[in-house]
Amino acid sequence: DVDIGRELRTGAATENGKEVVLGTVFMLIGENSRAVSQAVDKKMAEINRTLPAGVKAVTVYDRTVLVDTAIATVKKNLLEGATLVIAILFLFLGNIRAAVITAMVIPLAMLFTFTGMVSYKISANLMSLGALDFGIIIDGAVVIVENCVRRLAH
Repeated sequence: DVDIGRELRTGAATENGKEVVLGTVFMLIGENSRAVSQAVDKKMAEINRTLPAGVKAVTVYDRTVLVDTAIATVKKNLLEGATLVIAILFLFLGNIRAAVITAMVIPLAMLFTFTGMVSYKISANLMSLGALDFGIIIDGAVVIVENCVRRLAH
């Protein structure tokens, strides 16, 4: 007999030994993962309000916490890195005015970086902010300022 059948079953999702329905949210390339995570949370709350009694949609893996933690870590590392570089500048340059001028490169570099990221719509993630290396940024400023201090001393 030939009749209309159904699709062959290829797997099952289970939780605590009971079969459940599993859904996956895919993020488009180039999207802001934090905004997508927050939008999914809002949609899940909306979905739960419309489900029948006894049925509940639960998020299994929520990236919102991961994204927020990563952003906090990057902020902390940037602040600690900038503070450490500035402290070393004051310690080793031997000239307060030269150290202040050189240290001003860090906030200016951050300002230009964030301005560029906003204008080109680049999200603040580990790769984009991790590229902001204060040691490399300061090297050129130290060479220029030391040369200026040396010439002014003559």
